[in-house]
Amino acid sequence: TVDASDVERAIAVRLSHLAILHSTPGADIWGGNTAVWVDGARAQVTVDSCVLQSDTGRGIVVTNQAELQMFRSSIANCAATGFYLGDWGSRARIVRCNILNNGFGAKIGRHEQNGEEHDFPNDTGNRLAGVGRG
Repeated sequence: TVDASDVERAIAVRLSHLAILHSTPGADIWGGNTAVWVDGARAQVTVDSCVLQSDTGRGIVVTNQAELQMFRSSIANCAATGFYLGDWGSRARIVRCNILNNGFGAKIGRHEQNGEEHDFPNDTGNRLAGVGRG
């Protein structure tokens, strides 16, 4: 017999060929105000050929050792960060995607981490918060 408490649960989700428009009351981007939230050590999400937008928050957030693979997709016109990768152990692979016109601020196409600046060639028109790393 197998005790259900001994079984490790995992969830894998594939989003393909979707246009996702997110909007919710409030502006708490740290409390889940995001179009797609990938959260937890066993969470794996693949986004392929999708367009994501959040009128009130972030586009995609990956936290708590979760994993995202994103291909041929766009994150555009989000009120806050277009893409945020946070927490130790969280992973993302982003291939042939556009992250543009997201966030607030004035710095375009560059991201600073640990005192170094990194270019994001397809991160155009973002205002400070196009791509974030926790």
